[in-house]
Amino acid sequence: MQTDLGADTVSQQTSAIPHKACNTCGALIHPAAEICPKCGVRQRTPVSKPVLLLLTFFLGGLGAHKFYTGRHWQGILYLVFCWTYIPGLVALVEFIIYCFTSSERLNEKYTAKGSAVVIIVIAIVAFIFIVGVLAAIALPAYQDYTKKAKASEGIIMAGALRARIVESFIERPQDMSCSSLTCNLGGVDLNPTKYVKRLSSDRSGVIYVEYDEQLFAAPKNVLTITPLIDGQVADLSNPIAAGKDVSWKCGQSASTTVPVKYLPGSCR
Repeated sequence: MQTDLGADTVSQQTSAIPHKACNTCGALIHPAAEICPKCGVRQRTPVSKPVLLLLTFFLGGLGAHKFYTGRHWQGILYLVFCWTYIPGLVALVEFIIYCFTSSERLNEKYTAKGSAVVIIVIAIVAFIFIVGVLAAIALPAYQDYTKKAKASEGIIMAGALRARIVESFIERPQDMSCSSLTCNLGGVDLNPTKYVKRLSSDRSGVIYVEYDEQLFAAPKNVLTITPLIDGQVADLSNPIAAGKDVSWKCGQSASTTVPVKYLPGSCR
């Protein structure tokens, strides 16, 4: 009698515990059981559709929804190429698909493999790391580009002096020296600017552009523009050269000290 009463008590306690059905054989098992005692198959963790939708919409470009559903390699690819925005577009399409897919269908296809909070933290940290790497690569390139753009101001300023030298040479070869203190050519604006500290030319017509030290540290701040006749360096003060066509060579001389990577394409 007592044995039957004890068995009934155990049976009542057992029946009071909620159960879930095995994903494979359908047998009732404990909710916390990872392996079905009847068929021995490991149980799948159901996917939460709201969590999947939130991860896909807000962090889909970082592959958070892929990590959530256990597709780790796909998640890594999303992270690596997130800067191209292609994963974000794909994730948007996936979000729309998930919206119109039932929870039952999602659970048939996917299994939750991780905590949503942990995945969010990992995705954000990985995103910050990738942004840092890209910034470390892009920032120096951007700084070089801005310096090159500022260096072009000296080329433009030298254009007026170059034109005046050619005019003077056509009239008659003479001393082509010109600076802010004294100029044999006249009518040339040699006032310094924010990036160009000094503009001058020597007797033979070679133009010197000296950039401000805030742009290029001295002594690597000088650019030369050299006159050529028949492809050779010319002395425009020499009467023998009279009547010949003059061309110009930007940079490409020992007097040019500005690093090559900052020079415009025509000066390399």
